Amino acid sequence: MADLDPPRRLGPEASVPRWALGLMAAHRALDRLHDQRVSATLELLRSGLPASARGPFTDAIFARQPTYSPGGARFSEALFDWELAALQHPAWPRSGRVLLGGAGGGRELSALSALGYEVDAFEPSALADDLARVALAASTACTGLRGDYEALVRALTGGDGPLRSLGPPRRFDAVVLGWGSLSHLLDPSAHRALLRALRRAWPSAPVLLSVHRLPSEPSLPRAARVVRRVAAGLGWPGAELPDAVGFQPFAGFIYRFGERELEELAKGAGYVATIRTRPYLHGVLVPAG
Repeated sequence: MADLDPPRRLGPEASVPRWALGLMAAHRALDRLHDQRVSATLELLRSGLPASARGPFTDAIFARQPTYSPGGARFSEALFDWELAALQHPAWPRSGRVLLGGAGGGRELSALSALGYEVDAFEPSALADDLARVALAASTACTGLRGDYEALVRALTGGDGPLRSLGPPRRFDAVVLGWGSLSHLLDPSAHRALLRALRRAWPSAPVLLSVHRLPSEPSLPRAARVVRRVAAGLGWPGAELPDAVGFQPFAGFIYRFGERELEELAKGAGYVATIRTRPYLHGVLVPAG
């Protein structure tokens, strides 16, 4: 009787039945189909949400992730190795008061306070409630407020808004733009406005920032390309977004920077930047002159 499923020989002592090879091929095909479906869904969100909803939607994504709150995995990591290394920059003060933006649930605030810094922090999402509690429990004088970078620029240029208490004559020795938070400003003009406002308000304070990085050869899966073309044809809100703007399921809307772009941004605002690309694109910006 003939073997109904003759094996495929791999070597003198190994063989794989055809049904197993077929099952793995089907699994790979389903994986590709799943990836295409996910990419299409993310592109639908990127293209379909109006500008007024992008920030609140991103805030809601972060507020639903307990990893950023006290007791969460990310919170418990304190400062990352690259953040600790950045604090060793010669221009970084070894003590003093730090302004911390995009502070999440308070990971950086808690860690900076443990190092002896006083910290005034703010966060746009509902994680600001956790941030306020962490600030109250800190070992140094700290505050946690709710607000975004637009509110900070408003405070520094107009002296009003929910973050007005952070504007001059309030003095800061250094500024930290929390992990990846600058990337949640989707318009390059907003990047410039923020850094220039910081430079004018505290002309001697260095700035630590980190951002999402633009791939050297950005590409879209086929399904996402189709959605983007349809969105452009229908005039959807996201059709005007540059390719640098993306959407990620755990980070929301993000602007992805090139290394040269980040250097030019710093220079245009009056800073000299020390840029590092690993493990995240980040830099210490020192006031020029």
